[in-house]
Amino acid sequence: MLDKTYQESGKYKKYHLAIEPKELKSKHGDYFWETAEIRIFNLSRRPAFTMLTCLHELAHHIQVVDTGNTDHTEAFYTRYYQLLVMSIALGWVNQADVLEEDDSPDRNKIQKLYGSVEDWTIPDLKIKNQFIITVKNGFPLKDYLRANDFEWFTLMQAWQKSVDSINEARLLEDILYKKDRRLGINVATNATAIFDIAYYLLVKNGYEQRKELRRLGYSWQAFSIKKCWVKQISSLDYKKEISKAQEVGLAPQLFVPKSRV
Repeated sequence: MLDKTYQESGKYKKYHLAIEPKELKSKHGDYFWETAEIRIFNLSRRPAFTMLTCLHELAHHIQVVDTGNTDHTEAFYTRYYQLLVMSIALGWVNQADVLEEDDSPDRNKIQKLYGSVEDWTIPDLKIKNQFIITVKNGFPLKDYLRANDFEWFTLMQAWQKSVDSINEARLLEDILYKKDRRLGINVATNATAIFDIAYYLLVKNGYEQRKELRRLGYSWQAFSIKKCWVKQISSLDYKKEISKAQEVGLAPQLFVPKSRV
C-alpha cells in the first residue's frame, strides 16, 4: 500500500505494528515516534474501523519521518487522506466505512478538509484479490494443515492460508469439512480487514453461579487458566458476550495469555 501511495515509500517502512488484545475507553490506538511502534486496541470494533485506526496511526509515522514531529493539524490529515484514498482503491476499506466510523473524530475532520467522502476520486487499480481461508478448532488436523501450507496465528488462535480463486478456496473448505465438521472455517478476500483475535473471559469465585456459567459456555479451569471459569470468544463478539454475562449478574474479566499453542 505504501508503494502505491508514495514514490519514495521505502523510508516509511521502518515501523512496528502491535495488535494489543485490550479494550480501552480512551483510545483505539497510538504511535510512539521514539520507537516507531504502532499499537492497536479495541478489537471488538468493526474490522474496517480497526483498519482505519491502523491508517490513522500510520499517518502519524509518515508525518514524523517527513517532519520530525506529528500532530492532528492539516499536515497530518493530508497524509491520512492519502492513505485512505489508496486503501479504498485497494479494497481494504470502503467509503461507507469512513462515513460510518462514529467513535472517532476523523470522519468530520477529513471531510472538512477534503469534502464529502462520496465525492473523492478513487484510483481504479484493477486489483486481483486473493482469498484467505481461516480455520479455527483445527488442533486435531494440525499436521494436515501444516503440510498444506496453513500458517498458525497465536493471537487469532487460528490457521490461515491464501489461495488465488474463490473456487480453490471453496474446494479446500469442502475437503476440510469432510475431514472434521467441527472446524470453524471462514473464507474472505485478502482485502478484507479481519482483526479476529482470541479473547478469554474469566470469572473468579463463581461456584454459586456455576449453572449459569456452564449455560453460557464457560468451563472451569479451561485452557490451563487456574481457579477461574473460562470462555474463549472472538474479539468481535466481546461486547455481546459481556452483555449476556451482565444480564445474569456476572462480571467477566478479559484475559489474553502471552502464548497459546
